[in-house]
Amino acid sequence: MLNGDAVGHIRGVAGCVEIRRSVAAWIPPVRGLPPGTCFREGPGSRMGHWFRIALWVMLAGWGAHAATPPEVVSEAPLQAGPLFTEFPTVWASGRKTEILGPLAMWERTEDERNWGLYPLMSYQSAPIVEVEELDVLYPLFTWRKQGTESRWQFLQFLNFAGASYQSEDPVVRRTVFPFYFQQKSRSGTNDYIAVLPFYGHARNRMFRDEFNFYMFPLYLESRKGELVTRNYVMPFVHTRHGPGWDGWQVWPLFGWEKKEIGWTTNHLGDRVVSPGGGKVFALWPFFFDEKLRLGTPQATTNFAILPFYSRQRGTNLHQTSVLWPFFSRTEDRSKGFVEWGAPWPFIGWADSTNKMSRRFFPFYGVAKAPGVESRLVMWPFYTHRKAENGAMRRDRWRTAFFLYDDVRLQSKEDGRYRRERALWPFFVWKRDLDGRERLQVLELLETFFRNRESVQRNYSPLWALYRAENNPNTGQSSESVLWNLHRRDVSPSQVRTSSLFGLIQTLRGADDRLHWKWLWIPNAHFREASSRAAASAGPRDASRPTSGFGGVDTARGAERLESLSRRQGEAP
Repeated sequence: MLNGDAVGHIRGVAGCVEIRRSVAAWIPPVRGLPPGTCFREGPGSRMGHWFRIALWVMLAGWGAHAATPPEVVSEAPLQAGPLFTEFPTVWASGRKTEILGPLAMWERTEDERNWGLYPLMSYQSAPIVEVEELDVLYPLFTWRKQGTESRWQFLQFLNFAGASYQSEDPVVRRTVFPFYFQQKSRSGTNDYIAVLPFYGHARNRMFRDEFNFYMFPLYLESRKGELVTRNYVMPFVHTRHGPGWDGWQVWPLFGWEKKEIGWTTNHLGDRVVSPGGGKVFALWPFFFDEKLRLGTPQATTNFAILPFYSRQRGTNLHQTSVLWPFFSRTEDRSKGFVEWGAPWPFIGWADSTNKMSRRFFPFYGVAKAPGVESRLVMWPFYTHRKAENGAMRRDRWRTAFFLYDDVRLQSKEDGRYRRERALWPFFVWKRDLDGRERLQVLELLETFFRNRESVQRNYSPLWALYRAENNPNTGQSSESVLWNLHRRDVSPSQVRTSSLFGLIQTLRGADDRLHWKWLWIPNAHFREASSRAAASAGPRDASRPTSGFGGVDTARGAERLESLSRRQGEAP
């Protein structure tokens, strides 16, 4: 009888079917896929043949593991050479199985369920925050689900997003960028469709409240608030009209616009000033004269005849440049400082009670302001930036942009800190607020991607020659060399080693006796020692501090949710 793990595997496969159906709903060539497949295989494709073999080997291993009683799994981790290796996880309480070296993985912890077939695909589920993620040849195809909201993309060219059905008017968006945009809402009052370059009507896209176009770029009409802009052969000719608005331009030769100071009602129902202003340019960008936010304390004027002279005047900010941008003087009265650049950006200095800076670029530079401090020496070989507030302090050291990167975030209240170091292409090291550490050698791509977690999940196992983890909360640690050619797992009750993919295994329990196992031959003494060590350990997470309801580590749940929010809108 299958346990809960097997159900998790089935749900992951079902997720692929769900994605296939959503794609097939509006892309006809994919409708012919057989149920249970996630991509189309071309005729005579050898890659598809080997993919099926590898997938069935991985699923067979998962099924055997899922059908095994949990107590057996915990007492006798299976070592089957490079084909199949099982071991306890260190970063969080759970089990992990690696199949075919770095090519396949299954992992279950108290917070997550993960599996991967590298570098083809990976799946990750975090029930405590209702999050699911699927990557196929990342970043070629990604699928994300949080609660009842889901979205998928194919190279950012095809996009599908389904909004929460718990909202008042849920919407579904479909995009074939940049040619096709569609949105459908439950009420039907928030629908739109656009097919470039022929015709389109859309709302809340391209930083506009609404726009219409015909034979783009010949004609485009957009609205932002009360301002209506009509473009003819965009971006060269346009007119602007609205309450108090008037203007036109033939870019880059000449253009002007003006807005009268008026009144409007904000979202609280209060009457507030609607700022006025005006703009004139000729032979842009060489001459322009702007008046912005007139009628408010933030009123500003800008004037320039580039590159000879430019000035900016405001209530608190005065800036003048000669032979822009080389010689400048900036006075910020709100922050109480005067800064000179002569010539910018090579030489600059500022002195005040709120700001101090010295810059002799690229040899040396330092700048200090309330809550912020930066320093450089022989840029870009050494840079340091510090930012802090009442609760946290963040430091970042870098060398040659990406060659060395060191980020430290520390709490001022209790001194706990989170840190990550990377020296490309040699290693990446990470420490979280709970003191857990993780080291990986090598590190080839992670530094170059903003969404580092997805790259680590899908590709890092392929070149992770050495991995080490340490969890001081549970007293556990692990080391792996060359995809478990040699492996060492340490817990408070035992120390396990495995060499030559399990050909030679050792176990040292609480009695400090060393037990051996050779050539995967069943060994009753070794099995009994393993059972005694597991029994003496008790619950693996008994020493781990928890918080929240039902023993759920809400701090890690919040960290997982924060990680997801950083990946919203991820791009290749």
